[in-house]
Amino acid sequence: MSLVKVLPVAFVLSSIVVLCICGNVLVILSVFTFRPLRTVQNFFIVSLAFSDMFVAILVMPFHIVTHILKRWIFGKIMCQIFVTSDVLLCTSSILNLCAIALDRYWAISDPIHYARQRTIRRVFLMIMLVWMLSATISIPPIIAAMLGSRELQNFNEFQQCELSNNKAYVIYSACGSFYIPALIMTIVYAHVFIETKKRFRERAK
Repeated sequence: MSLVKVLPVAFVLSSIVVLCICGNVLVILSVFTFRPLRTVQNFFIVSLAFSDMFVAILVMPFHIVTHILKRWIFGKIMCQIFVTSDVLLCTSSILNLCAIALDRYWAISDPIHYARQRTIRRVFLMIMLVWMLSATISIPPIIAAMLGSRELQNFNEFQQCELSNNKAYVIYSACGSFYIPALIMTIVYAHVFIETKKRFRERAK
């Protein structure tokens, strides 16, 4: 790729990274510094913002360099760290959205009872569960590498760093990171819509 083509692409992609970092930092600071936003449910938003911010810091820059050079130049160990970080942070981002959906559903379907149950401890436990589930999806390749197995390696002979093409792991990670959370969110938001519609009808009467 010529320098004339590289510079605009690098500038646009780098600008997206900077905007992503700044935007998520502002969200985090807003929750912690602006008292009306310092509510228990907004800690889910903070967790989501941390996920997205670290995607911009730890994942996107490597993607940009690899996209421009068309190959991975950072070595095998960094490849393993990069792919693990990518899966961990993207999964945690999706699971945080899932936790937010469940929180909204419980708040709408049983507002009085759930208001008592929505404690800082409960929210922190849910956030910890999100990150632990994300870790269980992202770390198998690292464990396999530590045990000397080449089954889940991410760095191939063509100097490409990508998610392992092991079928079992691809299905496991795809279901855990995307399909199951997407199904949960679809069902939950459908219930939220039905519940909200029912409330409006009751008020109209």
